[in-house]
Amino acid sequence: MVDGRTLSSLSFGPTGETPILFIAGAVMGDSSVHDARALSPASNDYRIVVEQTLDGWGESIAVITNSQGDIFGFSSASNG
Repeated sequence: MVDGRTLSSLSFGPTGETPILFIAGAVMGDSSVHDARALSPASNDYRIVVEQTLDGWGESIAVITNSQGDIFGFSSASNG
């Protein structure tokens, strides 16, 4: 991330198929803890990861969430 934090992500599946973002319910892998985590900045973090992973993908994608990740999925959906 621009501010030096790390947002851990995994990318797998067949190339050329429809991408899906999964938002876990807690800190995943080597992600940095974000003490002031809020909805809007978090949804922007996910947007950045998707764009970097999909080489600037400009379309909406499906989002699947789990547990505490639900609220961040709703925020991501409302922010595009």
